Amino acid sequence: MNYIMHIEQEALPICFHGQKIVNVDSKVISIEMLSRINHEMWQNNIESFIESLSIRDKLSLTLEQITNAAKVYQQLKIPVSINVDN
Repeated sequence: MNYIMHIEQEALPICFHGQKIVNVDSKVISIEMLSRINHEMWQNNIESFIESLSIRDKLSLTLEQITNAAKVYQQLKIPVSINVDN
């Protein structure tokens, strides 16, 4: 499995994943934190969801990704990056 974690965000229909980045020997060299929209709720109108996010919502999501990345690093001691595209 490529994802190492799955965290539901409470205030918004978003979940976070930690995706393994591996080398040619399949050794995990880093983890990328990703945020994903709950497609069941927004599958036909993603643009409306993104437009509905306030600046506070966007910053909250970014801070939550940073916090989750720090927790993963503390546990696994593997470099973690975040993917912020909200």
